[in-house]
Amino acid sequence: MLFPFCSELLQFITSGPVVAMEILRDDAVCKWKTLLGPANSAVAQTDEPDSIRANFGHDGIRNAAHGPDSVASAARVSF
Repeated sequence: MLFPFCSELLQFITSGPVVAMEILRDDAVCKWKTLLGPANSAVAQTDEPDSIRANFGHDGIRNAAHGPDSVASAARVSF
């Protein structure tokens, strides 16, 4: 069973172009998470106003960008 927000999330992420990036650097996952800011864009606007989600996100689902939560999670992604 999908989480309640999954349908809305799937609709959003398939509504337009997607840009995939491979970020290579020491501690890339941690650095990317810092650049993204909090998952909810409203929180990001208050807590991390210079973050990607604060500047380009709309809410907790349409938050502009995604990234893995760990190195192991990033390693599972393949294109």
